[in-house]
Amino acid sequence: MAIGATAWAASPGEAGFKFLDIGTDARAEGLGGAYTAAATGVSATYYNPSGMVWSPHGELLATYHNWVDGIQSGFVGGTTRLGEDGRVGLSIQYLDYGNIDAADASGESLGDFGASDLAVGISFARMIGSSSSVGVTGRFITESIDDKSATGLAFDAGLIHKMPDGRTRIGAAVRNAGFQMTTFADGAKDDLPITFVAGLEHDLRDMPFLVTADVFKPNDDDFGGALGLEFLAADAFRLRAGYNSLAGQFDSGSGSDDFAGFRFGAGFVLNTITIDYGYGSMSKLGTSHRFTLRTNVL
Repeated sequence: MAIGATAWAASPGEAGFKFLDIGTDARAEGLGGAYTAAATGVSATYYNPSGMVWSPHGELLATYHNWVDGIQSGFVGGTTRLGEDGRVGLSIQYLDYGNIDAADASGESLGDFGASDLAVGISFARMIGSSSSVGVTGRFITESIDDKSATGLAFDAGLIHKMPDGRTRIGAAVRNAGFQMTTFADGAKDDLPITFVAGLEHDLRDMPFLVTADVFKPNDDDFGGALGLEFLAADAFRLRAGYNSLAGQFDSGSGSDDFAGFRFGAGFVLNTITIDYGYGSMSKLGTSHRFTLRTNVL
């Protein structure tokens, strides 16, 4: 698949390697995923690589995600300085489906098998002047089901600009541009879940609130938006709430559909260590819980 017009041929929900769309930071997801202009440090390697340079320190980060139906995912990464105005980052994202029951055509049990996804990435970012940054991420991705596997390459690029008021940042990124290299059984190659996104972060004047907002267009879904609000309850404690319109598109006929798309979270700062928690409802599918631990390094 060439990167370009053909990448937008995917029907709703039909792009491959969909695990790449699963958010990797509890703080970001507590804000509804509206993080394109707010991303800093290691989490920027996923949401907008240009944000790596907006953290004054290098950083280590690990996220554990307890998803629906026993599915679990996680993310680990680190960033460090690259010259005077740059950063380099390394990251690993995974998804484990657990054990899946196997059966033949007559329904006879054949035991079980496993399935998992993995992405290994390297990111670079640098400042452009004193108020703008650019960055890129490249990932090798693989999916495995039992003894079969598929591979691909994905690329992100982004930029962030700090406005003259000193309290507002705007950003834009393209995520998961790339192509599938090998397939499970020499079949047709899938498009990657490419998304174009633009966002804003604004620190309200003389108030303990941070507002974030994103608009985005995936190649296999409609236009969507996300909005987040972070409340600085104390120097070491933050509360968060957000909403993501595409995550809210559940139609199971249940009253729990009304809560799909809403996200909540909290953060605790302990010296150089930050612990974040993010909660989300997925209607009848269940709930999502993320825990992120990050710490500053030289």
